[in-house]
Amino acid sequence: MNNQNFQVDFIGIGAPKTGTTWLAKCLAQHPQICFSRVKEVNFFNQENFFFIKSQVLNEGSNYERGLDWYKKHFEHYQPGQIKGEFSVIYLYDKETPRRIHENFPTAKIIAIIRNPIELFYTHYYHVKSQWKLPPLETFVNEKSDFLKYGFFADCLERYAKYFPPEQMLVLFHDDLKKDPAAAVKNVYNFLEVDENFVPRSLHEKVNVTAPKTVLEVKLFFSLRNWLIKTVGKKIVAYPRLLKTGLKIDQFIRQTLKKTSNRRKSFKTMPAVLQQKLIDLYLPEIERLEKIFNRDLGAWKKISTGTQYID
Repeated sequence: MNNQNFQVDFIGIGAPKTGTTWLAKCLAQHPQICFSRVKEVNFFNQENFFFIKSQVLNEGSNYERGLDWYKKHFEHYQPGQIKGEFSVIYLYDKETPRRIHENFPTAKIIAIIRNPIELFYTHYYHVKSQWKLPPLETFVNEKSDFLKYGFFADCLERYAKYFPPEQMLVLFHDDLKKDPAAAVKNVYNFLEVDENFVPRSLHEKVNVTAPKTVLEVKLFFSLRNWLIKTVGKKIVAYPRLLKTGLKIDQFIRQTLKKTSNRRKSFKTMPAVLQQKLIDLYLPEIERLEKIFNRDLGAWKKISTGTQYID
């Protein structure tokens, strides 16, 4: 694939449920940044899966559509801006690092990781609100594929084979929640844009969005289809939506968000299950401690009290 004069300057690669949506907003609001029209362009990945093996989306790879399709997501580019996007599936897809490097070898890579046990629990309940899933205990006891998304080290090492350290920035979800201003400034500095710019979304809660219910998901698609017919535009189904379709999606998402953007709590995971997950992820946590020279002792402790889907 020939990128000609088209250049993407940074690409966010995940992980899910780590504050990527919040960070994407902060990036999109910076005047020196042209952020893709939608988050989750999902262009470079080979597989289209929703983090559950049984829920594979057989829609083919967007990569096969070519760079011209990808470029359409940046048609709002203004001279002097840098371009970038964020797709959380990129962290796990094995083909993505090579494909990014083949097309944009100088692109900077941004990743966010979090306590894998929190990620598993939060992501489980987020997806459970949209799909029928087995009980939590089944996922843990049978060591479901659902658990593999907390193993970050191998994923990051795949990128390290193609991109030098100065082109990679790995953030911790804990830091984003503790000091979002410092985290955003760090990212702006990494991208070499004005780090003193204050985005509108800075003081929004980091990744605190209520999961959509099945009813809300159905309502989303019903409204979208009706609006598309109303405006008389023939648009291929999501994620192929561009221009008019994207505007319709954004309108409906914002409308639904007003009614569903409430922080939802759920009971703490039983201690026995937490301990099983700690035992499972302990080697991974210790590996990350060595890679980043950081104490992750809090990730090895059993949590008590109310937890949140965030």
